[in-house]
Amino acid sequence: KAIKHLKRVVEAGAHINTPTGSMSPLAAAVQVANEASNLKEANRIVNFLLQRGADLSSTDHTGTPALHLATAAGNQKTARLLLDKG
Repeated sequence: KAIKHLKRVVEAGAHINTPTGSMSPLAAAVQVANEASNLKEANRIVNFLLQRGADLSSTDHTGTPALHLATAAGNQKTARLLLDKG
């Protein structure tokens, strides 16, 4: 469901790197993946953003990059996804 909504928003012209509040879309997606009960679905969102040019150096509200968010949470699958794109 979330991925379909995200696709529609991007197709409507939303910029993939525009922060929502104080967090980049990629950092927000990684945070969701860190806390997700369905990691596979959450990583689909991370991958979707990466495929469309999400900035790997984007950060959360404290300035922490997405890769560091994943590794600090012990989220190896999301970290690998980020490393493979970078």
